[in-house]
Amino acid sequence: MLAGLAYTIFSECLNAKIRGSWAYTEWMPTLPFIGSGLAPVLQWLVIPPAALWWAKLGIQSGRRSLRETGTA
Repeated sequence: MLAGLAYTIFSECLNAKIRGSWAYTEWMPTLPFIGSGLAPVLQWLVIPPAALWWAKLGIQSGRRSLRETGTA
């Protein structure tokens, strides 16, 4: 997760500031000092933990149903 976050910030700075491949509108919130967009950074901070949490719930639910049915 940290590697993905670091690469995202690097890529955003490289492409938006140095290369000028794209630019943010005034509507896009950016991080102070870094200049990276807030949305891509939040995607790395919110989605991976949420996906792991959701997967953990599925695994626990599967184990619970196996115990209830007496299988395994």
